Amino acid sequence: MNKLKPFFILIAIAVALTLVPSSVAQESSQSARKFDEFIGELDEEDLIARLDNLAIALQHQPNALAHIIVYRSRCDPPSVSHRHALLARDYLVKARGISRNKLVTADGGMSGCLMHELWIVPPGAAAPERRFTYRYLWKRRTGGRRRA
Repeated sequence: MNKLKPFFILIAIAVALTLVPSSVAQESSQSARKFDEFIGELDEEDLIARLDNLAIALQHQPNALAHIIVYRSRCDPPSVSHRHALLARDYLVKARGISRNKLVTADGGMSGCLMHELWIVPPGAAAPERRFTYRYLWKRRTGGRRRA
């Protein structure tokens, strides 16, 4: 029995080495991945090309969701990021035939400038979190009068 012990240890190590990479690969495939990111307003052709690439990636992963996160600049009202996200979603639905259920839009909040993030989220993966969001306390204007 003692002569077989090293043999069983070698077999156990070989089995462990073959199983560990496949389980790690399964875990890493279940995380959201950033597909594209761009800063500022793009001309229409560049935006359409990026959204077309996202649509193609979604067609290759039929169970995945696309998350479109738009951050606005500090001087933009909240409606700016919402409007940009809806424009991207409407193009993907109307022109590329992507189901509205596969698209998630989010207002990323305030950032240094207008920025878009396109994410692919496989089933079971956590949604991407917003980043760079600034939080400014709005100062209440008192009309030049000081409060005591």
